[in-house]
Amino acid sequence: MVIVMKRTLTMGVILVLLLACIGVASANLVANGGFEAPAVSGSWDIFPSGTAGLEWKVVWANDPPTYTYNNVIYNLPTIANMELQKTLLVESIPSAGGNQHGELDTDWDGPSGGVSGEPANVTISQTISTINGAHYAVSYQERCRSTDTHSPCTLQFDWTGAPSETTVGAVGSWTPYSFDKVATGSSTTISFTAIGVSDSIGALIDEVDVTETSRPPIPAPEFPTMALPAALIVGMLGAVLFIQRTKEN
Repeated sequence: MVIVMKRTLTMGVILVLLLACIGVASANLVANGGFEAPAVSGSWDIFPSGTAGLEWKVVWANDPPTYTYNNVIYNLPTIANMELQKTLLVESIPSAGGNQHGELDTDWDGPSGGVSGEPANVTISQTISTINGAHYAVSYQERCRSTDTHSPCTLQFDWTGAPSETTVGAVGSWTPYSFDKVATGSSTTISFTAIGVSDSIGALIDEVDVTETSRPPIPAPEFPTMALPAALIVGMLGAVLFIQRTKEN
């Protein structure tokens, strides 16, 4: 039994070292892909780009600088807002996952403001670390507001170095979309833009996920490249064997 346990320990150490050298990537590379932060205290709320926990950069999508509502002129906020909505409270629309989702035809002054129907399409984006030539599975879910008279609502998805993808949502259910994308560098920017009618009622988005699926073949390294990993493995293996022999004696 002792010998079996020692062999198991040895193999475990070797496996950990090999995995550390090879690298394993399977987690979602997008931060706050479910739009669960910041937390919405009421039915919905807006959060300026740069708000702690939001993670997404938000910019206005060619919206006009002013808007007149009830004979009052309102100015487009300098910093674009992300609108987050909570499950079951806005038009009885549940999130695709979790408790919150985002809307990309957002709002200028929030739930306590006096303006309505303002042009508020935005682009949200994140820059993630990638491996040149690696493949990534990109997925998200899209839906329209039930009061959106311009449905189907439309989003434009962009990935650095790839043609834009245009996707449409529908009223009544979430539509899942997925794409296989290839990285063209060590970092990649993903973005989503509302391209439907800009009137503060538009495309909803949730469950954004980017996961590495494969990497390009790695050429056989020359000796100097492998010297350090090999030395670490040999050194750790020698240490384990030395401990085994010491205990046996």
